[in-house]
Amino acid sequence: MEFIQLIEQRKVFLEEEISHNKKIKNTPPGELILQKSEGKTRFFQVTKENGIRKKRYLSKKDDALINTLIRKRVSRIQLKRDLSELHFIQLMLNSYHRHISIRDQQFLQNPEVQRRLLQSSRISLPARSHTTLQQIRNWQNEPYVKDTSYPEGLHLDAGQGLFVRSKSEVQIVTCLRKYKIPFRYEAQIKIYADGDTQSIYPDFTILHPYTGQIYYLEHFGLFDSSEYQKKIQWKMQYYPQNGIYPYNNLILLYETRSQPLSMAEIERLIRFYFIDNYQMPQCWVRDSTPVRDDF
Repeated sequence: MEFIQLIEQRKVFLEEEISHNKKIKNTPPGELILQKSEGKTRFFQVTKENGIRKKRYLSKKDDALINTLIRKRVSRIQLKRDLSELHFIQLMLNSYHRHISIRDQQFLQNPEVQRRLLQSSRISLPARSHTTLQQIRNWQNEPYVKDTSYPEGLHLDAGQGLFVRSKSEVQIVTCLRKYKIPFRYEAQIKIYADGDTQSIYPDFTILHPYTGQIYYLEHFGLFDSSEYQKKIQWKMQYYPQNGIYPYNNLILLYETRSQPLSMAEIERLIRFYFIDNYQMPQCWVRDSTPVRDDF
């Protein structure tokens, strides 16, 4: 399916989810907050009466109320996330339809064009062999051209000599290492844009540990900034024209100042793309020990 159709389907899904969550009743009153004390999580119901904030401790006998308040807060958080994603998708669709002509769309939808673009986005690795495994191991350690702009922004230590630009990127690195997934940070790739070949630097270039396919991960950390959104629109305009498709070989993570990215969301996406939908080839196993653990 052509990538713009996937995006439009996602838009319809989000609109339905938003409509559903908006209909959820605002009961019971108040909001659930958590506090840790002596290694245990304690639950409190916070309400306001006549402008006065009241905080009530919830004990075991309030278990049903706790569960209801959890569902209420989760639905509100999800509503905020869905609204943010819908806003981002609408920006992307507006940019796409503004710049992509019908002739260009027909070109992108041509099966042979798509086949060649997808083929060029993969590195040449012999499938499911020890040679493949060795090449995957070597790939992450090979030298590559890095983004040298704004070096002062590389101030957070992600371990193993890697410095990144945000706490969320530290979390992404941590998650990729946890699952032994090879990656490069801010590695140069060449794309065709504005009538010329240009160098850009996706936040992460990731090599699928089983298939050898290249994926790109973009972390849009200032999504509520209008200037930052212009940079996003430029990338999302030209990525598809160069065989890099959202929800295919392009993974998108975004956050705003009021909605920080969670480790749970990072892990969910990493597992979806690289772990849960793939089984390790048997020929990659020696003496019942997964060879992939040697990364």
